[in-house]
Amino acid sequence: MGATLEIGDDVLWGKLVKSWATGRNYVVPDGAPFPIPRTLDELLAIAKSIDLAITFPDGMVGLAVIQYSPQTAVIKLPPKAMVEDTEARLREPDARARRGVSDAKVLRCILWCAASAAFCRQTVRPSRRSHR
Repeated sequence: MGATLEIGDDVLWGKLVKSWATGRNYVVPDGAPFPIPRTLDELLAIAKSIDLAITFPDGMVGLAVIQYSPQTAVIKLPPKAMVEDTEARLREPDARARRGVSDAKVLRCILWCAASAAFCRQTVRPSRRSHR
């Protein structure tokens, strides 16, 4: 575990996600399809089987995989603590001045965080290793 989510190879990760979405194996085209993981342990086992390094933030214990139809609107809510932490950081003295952020940008940031899942920009930090 670590402080942020890290995906060791963005291209390999994309192929794995595409494999889950379609039921076809894009990692090893002649291989069997990958089962959709239901737990972090299952996800880590699949990642290990294809030499994909994944590090989750400390305290992350659950996994939700959502697949929906094009006719379905999906609203992903971030954890309450993430929104409150972001709001608290933005209320710190000189937080806006240090970053040259206007009230409008602060509002957009809060709305962005409120509309994003845990994989928003402040949480995901992909590593820049070689791609397959």
